[in-house]
Amino acid sequence: KESEEMLRIASLALSLALFASSSQSCFAFLGAPKLSAMKSRPVLRNNACSTKMVFWSSKSKFTEGYDKIVKPLMKANKKWIKEKKSQDPEFFTKLGQTHKPEVYWIGSSDSRLAANEIIGAEPGEVFVSRNMANIVSKHDI
Repeated sequence: KESEEMLRIASLALSLALFASSSQSCFAFLGAPKLSAMKSRPVLRNNACSTKMVFWSSKSKFTEGYDKIVKPLMKANKKWIKEKKSQDPEFFTKLGQTHKPEVYWIGSSDSRLAANEIIGAEPGEVFVSRNMANIVSKHDI
């Protein structure tokens, strides 16, 4: 159970690290509702496609949400980066090279398994698109 949780956090942290490291990426984490529509659900969002990430939550839950959700993710991410660098000092350099995967994987948005892991591929070898119920429309192809 604990290893599954660590895998989930590490995968999430990798996603955050990869997207945050690219100044050309725009992303929203855990959704990006309008501020007026937000209750206590925390949202991480990059600010106008910059590398600066902004954490939003309701005022009363901001610190609690940040300490409970974001701090552990960032701590896990730092640990994961350190472990990856010790295993392969060139891991991030190789990952940052041109992305030309030959496989396009359309799968469920279920977060329990990473597509590249279940087929034995390395990060960057598979382009992954996830959606609800593995639905593929003619517009996806």
